[in-house]
Amino acid sequence: MEPRRLAKIGLTKKRATELQQVPVEMLISAQGTLEAQSPDVEFSPSVDDLAITRHPFDPDARRFSADVPAIVSTTLDDYCFWSADFDLDEAGLRNEVTRIAPGRRDAIVAAYRRAFPSASPFLLLGKMVTDREPAATRTPSRIGKRGASRVCIHVHFGVSVAGIWR
Repeated sequence: MEPRRLAKIGLTKKRATELQQVPVEMLISAQGTLEAQSPDVEFSPSVDDLAITRHPFDPDARRFSADVPAIVSTTLDDYCFWSADFDLDEAGLRNEVTRIAPGRRDAIVAAYRRAFPSASPFLLLGKMVTDREPAATRTPSRIGKRGASRVCIHVHFGVSVAGIWR
């Protein structure tokens, strides 16, 4: 784990094994704080000058991997890894949906409430934002420029809200 992340939760590299004891809420909160302070902090593998010696796609993809296909996907409710607003209430949810989808709030909230009736407002917003910004839209366009294919996966298991963002 990158040293800034460890420091934010009160650990050092020598104490990194203690990560298993750190509550997930603390990890997500630390990550959100660091991302707000610096755009180069991501919840992803970090350049460590040993295993990952440079960014895989910036400024370009490595030539030796130009013909290697890339599979791009997200985790379920991916947005929840970047937010620590666990106490979001229904009014806060409706405000956020109004901000990201003006004029469509009621229809979107109703569709997600039907699909996930017991989800908290925090989790519901996580599902919405993850669905709204599928992995394909966040994938570096440089993948595939030299011949490699890009496969984007967006799977919904029996959920009927996938098309509402179109």
